[in-house]
Amino acid sequence: IKKKNVIIRNLTIRDSYVDSDPNGKKNDYDAVQVDTSSHIWLDHCHFSHCGDGLVDLRKNTDYVTVSWCIFSNHNKCFGIGWTDETEFKMTLHHNWFHDTNQRNPSFDMGIGHLYNNLLENIDSYGNLSRGEARVVVEHSYFRNVNNPYYYTDNAELVARGNRVVN
Repeated sequence: IKKKNVIIRNLTIRDSYVDSDPNGKKNDYDAVQVDTSSHIWLDHCHFSHCGDGLVDLRKNTDYVTVSWCIFSNHNKCFGIGWTDETEFKMTLHHNWFHDTNQRNPSFDMGIGHLYNNLLENIDSYGNLSRGEARVVVEHSYFRNVNNPYYYTDNAELVARGNRVVN
């Protein structure tokens, strides 16, 4: 997607995974990739088992809401950033991340508000804030998640009202 004012709703996008390219390095088959766009809404979608990332929001993409979506059966789930811009904004709420490995999501830059999300059976890490990202994680539920949320580098992450089980 390289446009403004886009709504993607009520879709299932799955199975673009290529066995000979398990990390999506040769075939960048994201379920949804958004570059240099704004005012994007992903709502009530199911993303599963794709090539590189399920959703990648990159290159100054701003004002994105991801709500009531399911992210499942994947390695690099949801990446945000890949830009020097630090002021772009994302909101993620009421999403279900399950049986994934990493980037649930991963913010490389920008400002993120994540609330009322459910993360289950995550092998590597849940919510990550790195680079110069500033992320707030509120009232989410983490069950069987290694490293539910953390930050690195110059990033910030505020976590409040969350529940972590196992």
